Amino acid sequence: MAADLIERTAMLAHLAALMLASAAADTSAVQCGIHNLDACQNTNQLVWDDNFDDALRKFVGNQSANWLYEDGTEIGQVIDVLGGPPDDKVELPSGLLRFSACRPHSCDEKGAVFLTPDGTIEVIAILHFNCGNGCSDAYTLTILVHKEDEHFVKHAETWAADVLNEHDREFPRYPLPRWDKVEVLMRP
Repeated sequence: MAADLIERTAMLAHLAALMLASAAADTSAVQCGIHNLDACQNTNQLVWDDNFDDALRKFVGNQSANWLYEDGTEIGQVIDVLGGPPDDKVELPSGLLRFSACRPHSCDEKGAVFLTPDGTIEVIAILHFNCGNGCSDAYTLTILVHKEDEHFVKHAETWAADVLNEHDREFPRYPLPRWDKVEVLMRP
């Protein structure tokens, strides 16, 4: 009995030491952030970075928007669609990195941000139902860009089409509507 107790105590002490060593290793690990995108596995990790939040706010601005709900702001609604269940980071053939997610509790509404490997935001895309005066039955794809570049718009359109097609493959009995409007909004 005493030998059993000593063995269990030793095993628990060993497990505690392993947990502490693991925690120490984790704190020395490189953290995900806009200036270290290689360390990011998914969108959720990135949105918690203060520098990403600052860059996002600078890119988007604080204009009013009715994309997800009435009387909101563009930045608030972009944060909503990027702050929910995340997708894994995708490296595109162009070299851009795509981080995407869906709105919590309303995963039919989605967002994506496209960045250069050094952390410059190039494109933000939002797939939404335009809820200005009641919500539309069809999607609107809103694309925010700093400069007119057809490649950036194409990246956003390809992402949105892939999202809808993947949903339809996964849930064939519940297809999502397609978008009936694409709006490209220039940012200074």
